[in-house]
Amino acid sequence: MATHIVSLTVNNRPGVLANVSELFGRIGCNIEKLSVRAGKQPAVARMKVAVSIDAGSLDGVTARLAGLLDVIQVKTKARRHWREPVAIGRTSAFWIVAYSLFITLFGTNLPAPLYALYRAQWHLPPAVMTLLFAAYAIVVIPVILVAGPLSDRIGRGKLLLSGILFALLGSICFLLADGPVMLVLSRMLQGVSVGIMNGVAVAAMTELGGMQARSQAALAGSAAVTAGNALGPVVSGFLGELAAHPTRLPFALHAMLVFPSIVGLWLIGNKGERARGKIRIRLPAVPRAIRPALYAAAGTSFISWSIMSLVTAILPAYLPDIVGESSLIASGVGLALVLGLSAWAQIRSGRYPLLANLTVGYLLLATGLAVLLAAAAAKSPALLALSAVMLGLGHGPCYARSLRYVNESVPDEYRGQAVSIYYGVTYMGVSLPILGLGIAAQRLGLLPAICIFAGVTVGLMAWSLYRWKRHLA
Repeated sequence: MATHIVSLTVNNRPGVLANVSELFGRIGCNIEKLSVRAGKQPAVARMKVAVSIDAGSLDGVTARLAGLLDVIQVKTKARRHWREPVAIGRTSAFWIVAYSLFITLFGTNLPAPLYALYRAQWHLPPAVMTLLFAAYAIVVIPVILVAGPLSDRIGRGKLLLSGILFALLGSICFLLADGPVMLVLSRMLQGVSVGIMNGVAVAAMTELGGMQARSQAALAGSAAVTAGNALGPVVSGFLGELAAHPTRLPFALHAMLVFPSIVGLWLIGNKGERARGKIRIRLPAVPRAIRPALYAAAGTSFISWSIMSLVTAILPAYLPDIVGESSLIASGVGLALVLGLSAWAQIRSGRYPLLANLTVGYLLLATGLAVLLAAAAAKSPALLALSAVMLGLGHGPCYARSLRYVNESVPDEYRGQAVSIYYGVTYMGVSLPILGLGIAAQRLGLLPAICIFAGVTVGLMAWSLYRWKRHLA
């Protein structure tokens, strides 16, 4: 069974899309992707439908589509981004892509425990420290939107190889950094790398494993991201505390670990078919009826990730200000603990209703922020650890269940655009609030800035929960 692109020229009338979708549904054929655009004449529209179907059944489907009242013309072609078995085998290629995704996220999270060293070494103000984190997130958003269409045109393999090369460049810049400008550049390069890998890796693994292996590809991609997020801070924390060159050795190690990925992706090559025509990058949009569910879910992700960025960006750099002492190992292990608890909570969240997950998640996040303020006021490592546990456990269900709700509630033909909006809002939550926190910390001090951040965030949680209750009623 291969993926085929069915191109239809239809009359531009209400109900045509529903008739086409209904026909595929009657024959038990799942639509993987659907796009509609206006033709050169206002009365005509063009549809492209990606479906997984065997070649023997395709002719019958084509004939039935052509028999629909408003269908003018039907064309089909196979779409295989990996036409022939790659030189090293599809299974090996699958795991090389998974390793590439892991090592990219591993490198992206190496700097987190080292921010305290950079701050002390170059006397960096709070605004610069938060800019280091925000620069990465701001770059990721447009790259994710561009990476998917670009990989359709030039092939997955070439884009994945460019993504891992950006990861290598990011580590080299960190290795050679002699000031804050170089650090910001390094974070931007890492943002480009993560944007490419997040946008393409799972699609490539799905195609290498066959279209029936979607669950395996999604699980492997999720595991790679989680492992990279968790292990990066641990490794750099230990090396930063014990190594002779704490701000250089972690990135030298990452550069060495990247080389197997470069070789593997080069061996995989690029067997993709190039799409014809110009690439049109459009802002994603969804129908008005879908927006309440999408905005509610995206708002939850915005809130939960803004709090997680507080943990990953601010706390490692300002641990001495909060508890009166600094330990890179403690910072690294602490970040891994928060991310690990979040991953565990994501897995457990599937057993409980959506509203229960969100209520408990918000309650844990709000309590975690309160305990964080108490830890900063009392300079208590124990309270800081307790707040990290609460924030990790609260983040997991809010993030996982809001994303799951988007996947379940949005129709197939709009799911891709809806997920793009969801992740765009998510990365805004990663970058914008934490950047504002850094500016406030420079003017008011760290503790007052965190107080303002916590107050605004708790208000947003209350408003979000109220909107969820109304939406689900």
